[in-house]
Amino acid sequence: MSERSMPHRDEPLFAILEAVADRQGVDVLELPPLGHVVDTDALTTVLADASGPVTVSFRYEGSEITVDDRGRVQVDDVAASPVSDEAGRRRA
Repeated sequence: MSERSMPHRDEPLFAILEAVADRQGVDVLELPPLGHVVDTDALTTVLADASGPVTVSFRYEGSEITVDDRGRVQVDDVAASPVSDEAGRRRA
């Protein structure tokens, strides 16, 4: 698990990318655009306009990202889940 606090409330997107890059040991510029997996405008608005506790989680680059209205960003590895076929049966 990797955790980082945002230096400014208006910088959640960069803080997320920086935390993921740190976790993966790569440069931020090597990551695909965050906008491919989450509406970045909506995320920024939700976090900036929160009138109470808000936590948003989503998957990005093999990690579960959790960010809250206080500026904390947490990056956890996504546990491998078994693959199921169309009937819902577990496959190896």
